Amino acid sequence: MKNLYHGTIYLFDEINVTEGHGYKDFGKGFYATAIPAHAERIAIRNKRMAERKREHMIKTNHIKLNPIIAYRYNLIFNEQIDDLSVKVFDKADSEWLRFIIANRKVKTSAH
Repeated sequence: MKNLYHGTIYLFDEINVTEGHGYKDFGKGFYATAIPAHAERIAIRNKRMAERKREHMIKTNHIKLNPIIAYRYNLIFNEQIDDLSVKVFDKADSEWLRFIIANRKVKTSAH
């Protein structure tokens, strides 16, 4: 078991690895980090992006939306989960980079 962190602007009760955007380095999935500050930076970045999008929607559509909040979740992670493929990188080394490049090639060749 290890502590992992997830930065987001969404509240959730359970993890659904089929949600999310396919444009991430490893495609759709649930992204987490062992570094709390990294999760905080992701949450704050996503909050800023959502606020810019919301401001544009307000200007163009004259709508009012609720404020956007950044969240950091502390997760307890067990690598022995059935039916879940887990790839753990302890550092951003050449193995990590090769894995990202290989996944990007798969995504671009499918289009």
